[in-house]
Amino acid sequence: MGRRMVDGIVSGGSLTQPAREFNDEGVVTPAEYHRALKAGVPTLLREDLPTELLTPPETSRQRKQRPPRWTQTPIRNMLQSPAIRGFVHHNGDVVRGGDGMALQFAEPSLRYLVREATSGVTNR
Repeated sequence: MGRRMVDGIVSGGSLTQPAREFNDEGVVTPAEYHRALKAGVPTLLREDLPTELLTPPETSRQRKQRPPRWTQTPIRNMLQSPAIRGFVHHNGDVVRGGDGMALQFAEPSLRYLVREATSGVTNR
């Protein structure tokens, strides 16, 4: 999913293209994923969500919301996240070691693609 998204953007696609594809394929949004994870049902597909998690929670005004949809904002946020580059982060900040260098928990397999994808495409 991530590699395909980055490949499409690096090859000239917009940030809205993966959002459309994720919506068409039934990929859960980040909010849906976190709700499912909290409920003990981590899944990437809406079809695997229990019925009670398919409907978004009521708002403070008790009106029904539309089901969450992917937009370019979470795509951009994912591409610019320190986690996708393998960095350890806490409360939104990259954790640094005693030498001042960013700590890594994984090899950043998407380092080049992420750098290319996030430079200059945030407004596409």
